[in-house]
Amino acid sequence: TADVDGDGLLDGYDNDTSLATGRNATNDDLEPISHPDADDAGAERDWRQGPCAVCKMVYAMQDGTGNQTTSYVYDPNAGKLITTTDNFGTIRIQKNNYCEIGGWRYYYNPANPSQALFALSGDAADLDQLDYIELNSAENFNDREAGDTGSAYSRIMSRDWLIKIDGSLAGELDARFFFPGSDFGTNGYQAADTEADTYDLSDTPDVKWFETAGWIGYDPTTINANAMDLTGLSGFTELYPAVEANTTTGLSETDGTAATIGNGRNYVELSGLKGSTGGTAAWGAGESALPIELSSFVGATEGCNTRLVWSSELETNFDYYNLERSTDGLHFESLKKIKGVGGDRRQAYQYTDYDAATDNYYRLKMVDLDGSFEYSELIFVPTDCEEIYDIAVYPNPVSISDPVINVKFFSSAEETGFLITDINGEVLRQINLGVDKEWNTVQIAVGDLPVGVYFLKVIGKNRIAKSFVIQE
Repeated sequence: TADVDGDGLLDGYDNDTSLATGRNATNDDLEPISHPDADDAGAERDWRQGPCAVCKMVYAMQDGTGNQTTSYVYDPNAGKLITTTDNFGTIRIQKNNYCEIGGWRYYYNPANPSQALFALSGDAADLDQLDYIELNSAENFNDREAGDTGSAYSRIMSRDWLIKIDGSLAGELDARFFFPGSDFGTNGYQAADTEADTYDLSDTPDVKWFETAGWIGYDPTTINANAMDLTGLSGFTELYPAVEANTTTGLSETDGTAATIGNGRNYVELSGLKGSTGGTAAWGAGESALPIELSSFVGATEGCNTRLVWSSELETNFDYYNLERSTDGLHFESLKKIKGVGGDRRQAYQYTDYDAATDNYYRLKMVDLDGSFEYSELIFVPTDCEEIYDIAVYPNPVSISDPVINVKFFSSAEETGFLITDINGEVLRQINLGVDKEWNTVQIAVGDLPVGVYFLKVIGKNRIAKSFVIQE
């Protein structure tokens, strides 16, 4: 259990001559070992100069099914590794506990030197600044979660890494973080997705790999339900693995093969680490917010018409607006579907209601590309057209031998329209005309209509209808 020469290997391993050639450590103070160093005549060969052929990757502490992969954990009180039967805890790896292959240093628990646990790559001078690596596995997969009904849910992966640098780095380091697929899939994303439902959240979990300089001494169980905000972590930085893990299986495309040191172990490769740092994966879900920011929605009276104007600040993944109107504020009808411009710039829209009533309530139905929607607040825009304006139809009745009616009306717009309906309300004809913004008189031929009773409605004038009769 001693390490007299401080090389990071227990003395029992230093003196074990049964290991493969090149796998013994430098240990001049103890029993000499007959593995000369070709670069330093007469000296023992450093085990790190040998190939990693004997070393195999394992998952630190447990493999997601309760099966432990090492019988040692780090005891911070004793300052050393101790044996354990638990499948959770922390393993600390010293800077010298590695072998090197393909530009990567594979670090292992010195108590189990044939089992590699973590890998780093970078400039040799920067790698030599390493103090130690800690790999931690929580006792329970649900130890690192927090939720708030109707608001948010957060979950941090039950397995994390810590790299302690003793000094400063001239460049950056890359890391390979090995984890069982179930830690990321079943017990990570899938569990977060299920829990989000129990908190009545409509959003699906967002996945983030992250590092933080404040990981040392940080307790992941203190996370709050501020989804993906990870409040309490200092120096928070999001990481972007070259290959993400599958949210169902938790497996990435970078799990090694049996022929390499990866030997089938699953990992993600994280780049750009700049100093003492720690991290893992996190999942967060919140109440879905429509990807649109409506900044204003107002209306104004223009004669017998109403003019609606609205603007947005953001229309990400947005589809269209449906402008709706009601005369009582309770029952609404659709007026116009207006396609959204989209994007992250301010957009403005307007619509004139030429068929406004005396009392008008308007709202916007804002629809996302996936069909989700929400409503704007109601606005009330009254008019006084019934008190001021009217229409006159003459002659009435009109003879079928001279089937032309005169219509006198006031228009506040340069265009207006008429509907002719039968007594059952069926629209027989629609006529659109260019007119003056004043009193107008127009003639409408009705010779195509048989003898009977009809109604003439001026579109936009409070649905005012005048009856007229066609007779022999």
